[in-house]
Amino acid sequence: MDSFFIEFRDPLFGIIVFFVLVFVITFLSYWWGRYKYQESSKDLDNFLKGFNSLPSQDELNIFIGKGELSKQSWLMLANTYVNNGDYEKSIDIYRELLKNSDLTASRNIMLILGKTYLKAGFLERAKQIFLEILKNTPRTVEALEQLLLVYEQLREYKLAFDVLESLEELQENTLTNSSYFQVLEVMNDSKKTVEIKTKELVKIYKQNN
Repeated sequence: MDSFFIEFRDPLFGIIVFFVLVFVITFLSYWWGRYKYQESSKDLDNFLKGFNSLPSQDELNIFIGKGELSKQSWLMLANTYVNNGDYEKSIDIYRELLKNSDLTASRNIMLILGKTYLKAGFLERAKQIFLEILKNTPRTVEALEQLLLVYEQLREYKLAFDVLESLEELQENTLTNSSYFQVLEVMNDSKKTVEIKTKELVKIYKQNN
C-alpha cells in the first residue's frame, strides 16, 4: 500500500497521467469532429438529391435563410464549388452566410470569402474584405498575410511594406518577404534605368545575403 502512494506522488506518475489525458481528449475530439463532418455530408447529400441541378441563386438565399442545413454543410458545398472553379457560386453562399452569422463566425467566413475573391482574381474585392477584417480585429495574422498577397498582385508595394511592419510588430518573421518586395519594387520601377536597378539589386543582395 505504501509503495502505491509513493508511486502516486512520483512526478513521473503525474506526467504519465497528463499525457494519457491529453491522448484521450485528442482522440475523442478527433472522432467527434469526424462524426460531425459525416453528418453534415449526409445532410448535404440528402438536400441536393431534391434538385435535378444545383440550386439557383434565389434558392440558395431562401434555403440558407431558413436554416434547413447547418453552416458546416453550406461551407462544404461552397468549398466544392471552389474546387470545381465555380467561384461565383461559392461567393454567393459565403455572402449569404454572412447575413446569418454571429461576429466570430462572420470573421472566419469573411476570411474564406476574401481568399475566394483572391483565387477568382477579384483583387479589389479581396482587398476590401481583408481590410474590413483588420479594421475590427487588427491582429489577425492570416488576414495580413492574405492582404500581402493582394498587394503583391496589385503591385502596391508601399502598402505591402505597411503590412510587413504590422506583421513584424506581431513577432512574425518578415525578413524574406521584406527582401522579396524590395526586389519587386526595384524591378517594376519604370523610372529607373537598368544600371540603377542592377546597383540597387546588388545592394539588397549584400544587405540580406
